[in-house]
Amino acid sequence: MRNKNMRKSNTRKRNMRKRQKQDPVRIVLLLAAAVALIGIISFAAGRFIPTSSKRDPKEYFGIEGRDEVGVVVNGHVFETPGITLNEEIYLPIDEVSKYLNPGFFYSENENMFIITTPVEKIAVSVADSAEQNLFVSRDGKNYISYNYLYQYTDMDGDVVLGDTDRIVIRTVFDYDMRTVGEKAVVRERPTIRGLVLEKPEAGTQVSILEADGSMDAGAWTRVTTPTGYTGYVENKYLEGDMIHVTEDRVRPELIYTHILREDKINMVFHQTDNQASNNMLAQSLEGVSGVNVIAPTWFYLESPEGDMSSVASDTYVATAHSRGLSVWTVANDFDGAVNSSKDTFSALSTYAGRSKIIDTIVSETVRVGADGINIDFEKVNADCAPYFQEFIRELSVSCRTQGLVLSIDAYVPTYTKYLGRAELARTADYIVCMCYDEHTSGSETAGSVSSLSFVQKGIRDTLKEVPPEQTVIALPFFTRLWKVNENAAPTSSAMGMGEAAAWLSENAANVVWDEETGQNYAEAKGVDGTSKIWIEDAQSISEKMKEVMAAGCAGVAEWKLGLETQDIWQVISDHLAEG
Repeated sequence: MRNKNMRKSNTRKRNMRKRQKQDPVRIVLLLAAAVALIGIISFAAGRFIPTSSKRDPKEYFGIEGRDEVGVVVNGHVFETPGITLNEEIYLPIDEVSKYLNPGFFYSENENMFIITTPVEKIAVSVADSAEQNLFVSRDGKNYISYNYLYQYTDMDGDVVLGDTDRIVIRTVFDYDMRTVGEKAVVRERPTIRGLVLEKPEAGTQVSILEADGSMDAGAWTRVTTPTGYTGYVENKYLEGDMIHVTEDRVRPELIYTHILREDKINMVFHQTDNQASNNMLAQSLEGVSGVNVIAPTWFYLESPEGDMSSVASDTYVATAHSRGLSVWTVANDFDGAVNSSKDTFSALSTYAGRSKIIDTIVSETVRVGADGINIDFEKVNADCAPYFQEFIRELSVSCRTQGLVLSIDAYVPTYTKYLGRAELARTADYIVCMCYDEHTSGSETAGSVSSLSFVQKGIRDTLKEVPPEQTVIALPFFTRLWKVNENAAPTSSAMGMGEAAAWLSENAANVVWDEETGQNYAEAKGVDGTSKIWIEDAQSISEKMKEVMAAGCAGVAEWKLGLETQDIWQVISDHLAEG
């Protein structure tokens, strides 16, 4: 009996020891479950519970010092705040030029400010004007008086006072608005976890920057508030319909207008560098039809100081006018005594240099009675681009007051994105996109001068910055005959349409249509390698013209008179008639 009880007792002890061993495991499992539950709750809170955390206003508007003022232009906050001095607000010059009014151009190397409006150009020395409190300098930065800026800028501004002083400026007077509801919150990001920028009062009207028209859960609209915050509001807190607002301009006299033709442009470049070629205009135009603008190359950059030579001819203009042609005089920076990016930079980077160029080409164009000016500066690099833009702004003043059309030539944006076509188009009348030199004499591989895809991309990229009614597409009347040898780099020579046709005939070359380039292609084998040619002819020009017309461009230009075959003119005219 005692042995049985002892066995039961031993069994109970073993079970107790077993349970004691299992208890720590259970505790660990319970703790893990608790942690997991807390994680799930935190995750859910992070996703579904709006944050009430606020963005620091001083940090948002970039304010550190006591006398600093946040600057907001069309919802964009300046990186450098403004400052207050003697109860007047001053704005940082660099950002004024970049974001507010490009017509305020600061030339650092001259310590000069040039102000351009559609019909006025004012040069102001920063040092001389300091006494008038137009400019101030602080910590190596230059600032301009808001009141002075206001005189020459089509803008409106409101000063918001409080813990974070700021000035809210608008230069856009056509915009959409919505009204916010009682629970609306403007957040930094389009999520309920985005930091709170502002809680506007119910009934506040906000400007719409990017609208998601749906009212689905999670749909947001990007807005700017009257107090200068730009952020996101959930659509469910926006009330009423979208309202489109058109306000009267503050300075209507500062609005840039353009001289645009009612008909489609058909402009041909005419390479002339002396009076003898000017005198041959009538003969050069034999067989030419459909052209309404001719552009003779008359002005050349001769020095880094901006000296220009001229072969302009009033007799030439009279002959052109008698045939119903407008004349746009061409100025270039590569056919004169200087021919480098360095020389062009030197000429354009000073007020004196730009003025010298402008005075020469405008006075000569007016003297001979021509109708417009075409700028073909091809040595402008990225460093020179801001000065080139200022050159065009200053030139546009003279052209506008003289009633002259102003057009600018530029290679496709793939090569010259840095030019800033939107700003050029703002002040000039036409941007001419030169859709050629896809392959040049220095190219490592043989190829087309102007394939169809190259033209398509040139048009597409240009229209991202330039309105179609200001866009002219320039096409080539030339091609390149390539000599390809596996033992050497390819070489080429340029030839016009007639010369190319003659080569095909003389070499009995087999011509085939190349769908990829939108051109006829031919090659001929010889003892010194294989000759290859992508041909510009009526068929290839027709394919390009289809793209020009489909894009709604203002017209077409051609380089150059004398390289064409006469059947081309009818092809171009037929396509232009469709527009």
